[in-house]
Amino acid sequence: MLKDIHDVLQRFSSCFSREITFHWFVVVIVGMMIRGDFLGLTSVLRDLNLSKKSYENMIRFFRSSAWKYHQIKDG
Repeated sequence: MLKDIHDVLQRFSSCFSREITFHWFVVVIVGMMIRGDFLGLTSVLRDLNLSKKSYENMIRFFRSSAWKYHQIKDG
């Protein structure tokens, strides 16, 4: 199953102009898949056991110009 998830997410890599932005995309998607509650990004951080600094990085991901919503949606 992990290979299938990897394969699906990897298809979206071309939607990102920076590799680190793609990596944050993967973190966000996996975090949303496993989170135990629906309290926003803090749920993702808590369930993936990420540091508080990661919250700022994740916010930057959503504001980044290294990806466009329509590229992912049409991906």
